[in-house]
Amino acid sequence: MNRKPELSAAYARLVLQSAVAPAAQLLEGARLSAREIADLEFIEVADLSPIFRNYDRLVDDPAWTAKLGTQFNIGVHGPLGFAALSAPTLGEALDVMGNLYASRSSAMALDTFATDSHYVLRLEDLTDEPDFGRWLAEVLMKIIETMLATILGHPVGKNVLINFAHPAPAQADALLAQYDARVAFDADETTIAVPLAWRQLPSPLYDEAVYRVNVIKCRELIAARESAGSTAGAVRN
Repeated sequence: MNRKPELSAAYARLVLQSAVAPAAQLLEGARLSAREIADLEFIEVADLSPIFRNYDRLVDDPAWTAKLGTQFNIGVHGPLGFAALSAPTLGEALDVMGNLYASRSSAMALDTFATDSHYVLRLEDLTDEPDFGRWLAEVLMKIIETMLATILGHPVGKNVLINFAHPAPAQADALLAQYDARVAFDADETTIAVPLAWRQLPSPLYDEAVYRVNVIKCRELIAARESAGSTAGAVRN
């Protein structure tokens, strides 16, 4: 028995707490109530996507995904965020996101790899919902761009490249203005790439104890979720 794609319920709670519209309007057509979401650790894509659709309809802002990504700072991601921010180098921070993102979500698959010129974090949409997958990719890329800027101590600038596999949305200029990186659409893959030399940049936030503890916690969370996704694990739980 495979678990359905899901994300941290913090995404839903932060959207519902926004000033865009009353929670009742944002939950229109959703299967869960605000009280039920408040008690969840994870929320299925099928339950979160209606909330995002309502947000898109009500917010009247073509750049809302990137702005939401700014609000969903890396600290919202619990042990994953703390591990990334306390990693020894910028490259290892990206590796944390690539290797351990499953501790917070099974809606996207992330991995890292090097080219001759860049170190790349790649996102693969597993939601099977094109609109929601596009919105989530734009949110995640802003989260990761903000994480990189925090480590660098300044905006990432145009040396960082963001590619989206989906076409440019309507009023794309408004969305592009929210990213500091150079952004392109209709790419073969959704990626964020930093110059290869940046991979070794030491992080001023490096803390060995915090890093190790949170990496271990992420691995434990991944193992627990994988166990819960199996028939035997479901019986044990």
